[in-house]
Amino acid sequence: MCLQFPAACAALLNRVVLTYDNLPGLHVSVEAGIATVTLNHPPLNLMDGVLLPSLRGFLHRVHRDAAVKVIVFQSADPQFFSAHGDMAYLTDPEALPAATDAAIAAAPGWDVPEGLNILQTMSEEVRNLPQVTIGKLEGFARGAGNEFFMYLDMRFAAIGKSGQAQPEAQMGILPGGGGTVNMTRLIGRARTLELLLGAELVARKPSLQSKRPSTPWHPQCRWRPTPSKTPLYTRHSATKFSNWPTNSSPPESKPAKVNWTTSASPIASRLRPEASTIE
Repeated sequence: MCLQFPAACAALLNRVVLTYDNLPGLHVSVEAGIATVTLNHPPLNLMDGVLLPSLRGFLHRVHRDAAVKVIVFQSADPQFFSAHGDMAYLTDPEALPAATDAAIAAAPGWDVPEGLNILQTMSEEVRNLPQVTIGKLEGFARGAGNEFFMYLDMRFAAIGKSGQAQPEAQMGILPGGGGTVNMTRLIGRARTLELLLGAELVARKPSLQSKRPSTPWHPQCRWRPTPSKTPLYTRHSATKFSNWPTNSSPPESKPAKVNWTTSASPIASRLRPEASTIE
């Protein structure tokens, strides 16, 4: 039938409602074109063999969901967006390969490019989603958690409550999930070297009247005056973006996201040297 009526089949496929159950460590709700993805993998939302496959499985489903125009990532933990990657990756030689295999199985048909690890692969998969992606930060994002946070199109963080860090240098390693490339792309070479080599937790404090400068912070985030206003601003922005007029479906027709993605230089070649540091 589809050979005879291709337009009708395409319209029918676009009306198929995708579900987002069976994703351990994630809770996904879709309303008015906005998918809210809540990381809920106690105790620290580690990027491990549970959360990585679930996140990649979500990406695999949502990229073809015509009902979703905006994706908001947040955490159920008031202290952590994601603390870091699984420390077993450093102590157990089977841990990262097992997590990689599970993440590959969660996204049939999506290959891992040669020379990249699974974290870096997800970086490119998130960056190339047709939907607008937003990160809401009201706690700490560290290590692989912060690397995932940096994959997103935009980030909103609560002043006085949130912070970001790449602490790998303290353990004698480098970030291996896209951090060296994505952070440089967002805030420049000099500031990236300062933060990666210093391994400090950076945040912005609300002490506007203090004579001392506030704690260094990531200019890659849009900071909200108080934690209570961060969810409101995030929701307002997501709603505004989801109401963009569209003449076709799925939402790849959104020119702002498509033009930005295609105009940005390919970063896969720059990710490969980073991947070699953790092999």
